[in-house]
Amino acid sequence: MTRDSDALGTWLIRRLEDVGGETAPDPDLVVAYAEGRLSGEERDIVEARLAESDAGRALLEALMDAGAVEARVPRAPARGRLLKLAVLSAAAILLVAVGIKASGILERKAEVVPSGTLLASAFDAARTADPDLFESLRPLSSDELAAAGPGPERGGMKLWEPAFVVTAPGAFRWEAVEGATTYLLKVSDEQGQEIYTARSLEPVHGWPPDALRVNAGQVYLWEVETRTQEGNTVKGRKTFTVAGPEVYRPYRKGLELLQAKANPRIAKLAEAHLAIRYELWVQARLSAQAHVRNHPGDEAGRVLLERIHRQLGMPKPENR
Repeated sequence: MTRDSDALGTWLIRRLEDVGGETAPDPDLVVAYAEGRLSGEERDIVEARLAESDAGRALLEALMDAGAVEARVPRAPARGRLLKLAVLSAAAILLVAVGIKASGILERKAEVVPSGTLLASAFDAARTADPDLFESLRPLSSDELAAAGPGPERGGMKLWEPAFVVTAPGAFRWEAVEGATTYLLKVSDEQGQEIYTARSLEPVHGWPPDALRVNAGQVYLWEVETRTQEGNTVKGRKTFTVAGPEVYRPYRKGLELLQAKANPRIAKLAEAHLAIRYELWVQARLSAQAHVRNHPGDEAGRVLLERIHRQLGMPKPENR
């Protein structure tokens, strides 16, 4: 690709950003949408932006007319007749004239911006918006990502979650014990008072909102016991803390800022890093898992999810 081609691609992107307004979708996302390469949250975001943005629809229409993308989606729905901005139409003609495949330019632009860079930019933007809140909040460093996690737990059974700090009820999860037929779950408060018991046939038990009520800022102990077919008793125990306002409020505020500032491609990844800074490891797992599911080839997401699993004592996540 020539220097003139690169310059033209840069010019097109800048002009689109100049005229697109706040609702115009990112040009590389428009091209990825046209070629059917988006899924899930990203596709929903682009479609919502296209519905509001004349500039975005004009770019999509112009790229299709020029044959600059191998379109795999219907043309963007117009409000009457599409308003094709002159600068975009001219840009599309220039793209054809110099033989540039616009999708190649934009794909390469996305490729040279790795998730780690986008992640750092999102935290920097949030820090600019709220210096006090984000003064000490950063994505995990390479050393933190490589950490081994806590040592082995006491007892013969590993309990996974809830653990550390939680913001809302979720589910109790633990490792399966070979030969176990049923599990006994017990939950106690800080005074050692047993507040909930239940039996489960599987190594997971949904949180019973009516039967198990917990208080913000309180620490709780949960235990699981089972007996194998050979008659051996296996137990495990773990504590968790319900987040109080001193944790929950700044976390929610930071979450809103990151959602507004982060590139959609790494939004869930940013949420996971933020959750870890508040010891919300279970919430971090859910966010990182969502990111990996939407972007299975992203190395940053895979490394973070593995780090979270180590912290919770869970098996290494499967590569899909």
